[in-house]
Amino acid sequence: MSTAKIIVTIPDYGKRGKRCWARILTGVDRTKTTGYAFQGDWLTPGRMYELPIGTIVLLGWESGSVSRRVKMAALFCVNAGGLEEVVRAEGDDWALQLRDKAAELLTASGGPAVECGNRLAEFADDELIAELRRRGYVVNKPDDDEVVG
Repeated sequence: MSTAKIIVTIPDYGKRGKRCWARILTGVDRTKTTGYAFQGDWLTPGRMYELPIGTIVLLGWESGSVSRRVKMAALFCVNAGGLEEVVRAEGDDWALQLRDKAAELLTASGGPAVECGNRLAEFADDELIAELRRRGYVVNKPDDDEVVG
């Protein structure tokens, strides 16, 4: 996880008497299929926090009408631009829908992935440079002696 921090506001979807909760994910127990699979400190929705870039936040809330409430949950990643939603789930099985993705995000680099939400992070530098050059961009790698177009 990065040491750089950014101030973010945790979303509060708990309008009109509906519950909303959030926590910083520090661990996931893949043997559990409920919300008890997720470990970490609790956060207060609607409040501002200074969090390290790469932090994974789990947010849960209720949606729908009073008589037909639906459980909702989403994983967010803290990046340089703020909070980015990575994946969302709904229904009574929200925890099982999010559990493996949450574990994957946490273990990507021995902790929360700094690059979470960045789809280009899975490509090697040479692949990205080759694609940019194919599109006509001039790219100079730090170890290049000259610019090659």
